[in-house]
Amino acid sequence: MTDDHYGPLVQAMQTNQSLRSPSIGHIERQCAMMTAEDRQQTYPNYLALMDRVAFNREQWEKQNDKN
Repeated sequence: MTDDHYGPLVQAMQTNQSLRSPSIGHIERQCAMMTAEDRQQTYPNYLALMDRVAFNREQWEKQNDKN
């Protein structure tokens, strides 16, 4: 998959809060070798997806702490 494929997934994640821990190994390995600026230019949608996943995980943890 290319970064363009993650755009629709980011949009879907705005209303879906169930995805909390994906792992996309090849992109994670590439990002580990890039500067923050290069990551943002190369994988903006992937980074937005990971931000949303982190948000979902935080919300899920807060909800579970209340219960």
